[in-house]
Amino acid sequence: MAQTHLHLTDIPPSVKKGEHSHAGNLIDVEKARDLVQLCRRRPWQGDETVIHITAAHFVRDDVWNTLLKMLEEPPPFVSFHLYAPSTDSIPRTIRSRSHVTRESLPVTHPEDATRYIRLYEQGDALAILREADRHTDRGETLRAVESLWIHSAESRNVDAALLSEYYVGFLRRNASPRVVMKALLLQLAIRHKQRKRESE
Repeated sequence: MAQTHLHLTDIPPSVKKGEHSHAGNLIDVEKARDLVQLCRRRPWQGDETVIHITAAHFVRDDVWNTLLKMLEEPPPFVSFHLYAPSTDSIPRTIRSRSHVTRESLPVTHPEDATRYIRLYEQGDALAILREADRHTDRGETLRAVESLWIHSAESRNVDAALLSEYYVGFLRRNASPRVVMKALLLQLAIRHKQRKRESE
């Protein structure tokens, strides 16, 4: 039975306590070697070492080469979960040894994402705080942040995608919707301002 699972989805996974999660675009060769060493050791707690690699379509070729043997034939106590919107950018050798599942996307609304993008690009802190204050419903806020995550991933805005994914995790762990939305939009505004300054 395959221990490497390729999930075709645009939304970040629910990662349980004790599991390992890494963003594909942030994994370098050194980090990949660390993951290989982790897989060779039996887990300290529980029966299984679970490793999630989100945005796997951003993983570089040299990183895939470092992970290849472990992904093809992981030890029986290791489970890899790769997340990508399609199989196009996943090496054939890994696809052929993975259990591939296509997961349905949540119901999202593109206008949510574009409204938040306009808001943080304008950088109006007062407007951001007002927007955050109206977010009291967890389900509505989760839908909004997932919309921003999907839109950012599709448009290859890595910064916004990673931050949105990070805060989706907080919402799933019952963090305050108001606090999550405020922190997300303010951080996106700061990073957008920094990028503009660097490009001038």
